[in-house]
Amino acid sequence: MAGAILIVIDVLAFILLVWLGWRVYETVAPLFLFPRGEFEKARALYEKTERRAILSSTRSTARYGVAICDLQMGRVDESLKRLRALPYDTMNTPMRFGIDLAIGSALLQLERSHEEMRQRFMRAAAVQKQPDIVLGVAHAELYLDNVERAEELYAEALEIPPEGKTMFSLDTLVRRSGTMVEYSATFLQGWYLARTGRTDEAGPLLQQVAAWPVRSWITQKAESLLVAMCVPTGTGEVDPASTAPMIVDARDD
Repeated sequence: MAGAILIVIDVLAFILLVWLGWRVYETVAPLFLFPRGEFEKARALYEKTERRAILSSTRSTARYGVAICDLQMGRVDESLKRLRALPYDTMNTPMRFGIDLAIGSALLQLERSHEEMRQRFMRAAAVQKQPDIVLGVAHAELYLDNVERAEELYAEALEIPPEGKTMFSLDTLVRRSGTMVEYSATFLQGWYLARTGRTDEAGPLLQQVAAWPVRSWITQKAESLLVAMCVPTGTGEVDPASTAPMIVDARDD
């Protein structure tokens, strides 16, 4: 009898271990799917996490994940709706940073709400001063006709090394890899140069972006800019990257 009970306990323990392992996989997998451009798969896992989450922090993290996947796939209005629905004022610093950067990027993609775009990028830059974020502020200043300030920020961004950074809080981790920052900065630098008429300098940078193997709104925008400038898109291969920071909820529901 005792032997049978031990067998049952072992089986239940094994099932529990497998279940926990699968839950961990579903939580972590988007971190690997997102940089590879598998946005639909990552989105589906975030949605599943959102549906079954018990803690509000886990739900918010999952909703953010869905939003940044939508953003990369060009579903900007849907992404903005989700981002604006998040309880920004009650969230921790890493999550507020991610939301500000994502909304700033969405507004830049839409090329509208320039004052809010500036504020979002400035708030993100106050947390992490990275070249692509400073370039986001420069773009906003250019839209607002603050050309001299935009040029100052552009020059400042070129002096900032594209280093990856990780932020922790009690229940959240935010990670931006150096590769992510570098390629985001390359795109925003090329776009800025194109907007200011320096197409000879913009072309090679945008060709690098257009050649990324991961297809997103960034590569599409780079291609459209190259077409407008009558420059070939290029065929080089580089590592994949994306602009939005990856956020992981560290709590176990």
